[in-house]
Amino acid sequence: MMNLPSIRELFPESFLQSAGIQFTPSIAKLHLSAACNFSTSPPLGRRSPDDFSQPAIQGQRSYGRLRMSPSQIFVLDEVFRQTSFPSTFTRRRLAIQLNLTPRKVQVWFQNKRQKLRNSN
Repeated sequence: MMNLPSIRELFPESFLQSAGIQFTPSIAKLHLSAACNFSTSPPLGRRSPDDFSQPAIQGQRSYGRLRMSPSQIFVLDEVFRQTSFPSTFTRRRLAIQLNLTPRKVQVWFQNKRQKLRNSN
């Protein structure tokens, strides 16, 4: 298995502080290998249209629903506990780290905030 960087290496403490995120022990222990298992499955956020079943109507593409792994959700939850409105730069770094698109990360945060509002 390749030697992957830790979260601390990807997100320097100065970056986390400037984004208003506290560096917790649970984030410090997490490694990229836990967030993305590159050896057993294709990247979740970078699937081609051929990976999905044939569309019902000819000429239309059906992309299906992206399911995030529990480790990806864990990383997003850790960041959400620190800030529910991450900066564009933070979302881009998360997208790279988790092998998702920045838009998927943005929508996840929007959905999480709405879920929190609805539960109160």
